[in-house]
Amino acid sequence: MRILYVAPASPHPGNFGGGMRVAALAAALGRRADVHLLVIADEPGEEARRFLAARGAELWATPPQTTATRLWRIVSATARGHSIPAARLFSPARVEQLLAKAQALAPDVVILGETFLGEPAAALRALALRVIVDTFNVESQLWRDVAAASTTLSARWGYSLLAANTAALERRTLPVADRVWAVSEEDAAWYRRALRLQAVDVVPNVMATTAAALAAPTEPDAVVFTATYAYPPNEDAALRLISISSALAARGHTHRLYLVGRRPSARMKAAAAGLAHVVVTGEVDSVEPWLRKAAVFAAPLQLGSGTNFKLLEAMLAGRAVLTTPIGARGLDIEDGRHALIRTEEHFAGALVALLGDAALRASLAAEGRRHALEHFTEARLDAALDRALAPFGCATPGRPG
Repeated sequence: MRILYVAPASPHPGNFGGGMRVAALAAALGRRADVHLLVIADEPGEEARRFLAARGAELWATPPQTTATRLWRIVSATARGHSIPAARLFSPARVEQLLAKAQALAPDVVILGETFLGEPAAALRALALRVIVDTFNVESQLWRDVAAASTTLSARWGYSLLAANTAALERRTLPVADRVWAVSEEDAAWYRRALRLQAVDVVPNVMATTAAALAAPTEPDAVVFTATYAYPPNEDAALRLISISSALAARGHTHRLYLVGRRPSARMKAAAAGLAHVVVTGEVDSVEPWLRKAAVFAAPLQLGSGTNFKLLEAMLAGRAVLTTPIGARGLDIEDGRHALIRTEEHFAGALVALLGDAALRASLAAEGRRHALEHFTEARLDAALDRALAPFGCATPGRPG
């Protein structure tokens, strides 16, 4: 079997959620089929380019943006009834290039690796190709929630426009696909209910690891959150953590907060300026040294969809997790057993209690890791892909398709 996998990120270095999903899917698909990986994304670093080239993958870098080109893209895409994000990924010439690539490869199935990469689904189907759209989130609902939570009129208007524009994309493209993949049963249920889709499969986010849990935290009062902060739900959570941390410090609760990851925002940097108890690291090669410090992995997420790689990563590392009902979505975790799950008004109190209770942290860490190993590693992804690819005649691993 031959698969053309059009991905929204390089699988390497895999230091953010999108890259982690691409890495897991590319590896699992490669155990079943001949996979041609085509990455359509921002220009990655030299290491990622070498990684892709060594594996015969292609990179179609998206054009760099200025404020003027971004504004023109928004206006022109909206006027033409096209997806605003997809307009950056797919110019008319690039759509033709993709169609030519697909015709030359003649794959048994084309996987379009996120909602915004679904724009050419109808054109691919017109070539008698079978198409799967893999969705990382229910994007229209995510951006609707971000709009509702925005504190400025311009942000609320901009995200509302994006939500409406993305809802139109979902209605236009997802019903065209042969099948749609969702990362959680909650997302799959939304597609079945709101878009009346029947051919929806749950293909979960998983973490590929057999490593032992990390040793005891090197900083017993360290609170860690890892994320890509250009994503508004993560920036919002980081700002909440800075506010919580400052309030705790003012009340004499000794701790240090580490906000680890790519593209911290100007608002985060301003909020953390002059606070000795808050460290904003920026992009790191690996989050493991920071998880080694962590007594608590805290994720006060109030927005979001899909499932959360960063929580899985912390659980597999053997770290006690404190999150919200939104953060726990899709992970099937039990409050007080696998993690503490608290609403916004009780989050700070739970953080203080957890920092002061080593036995509870150890219990949550052990049970959380056990749960993640049982439900969110490669074996579950393999089983899900067996079911999801069965309609396309794909064999299970070890038996060529």
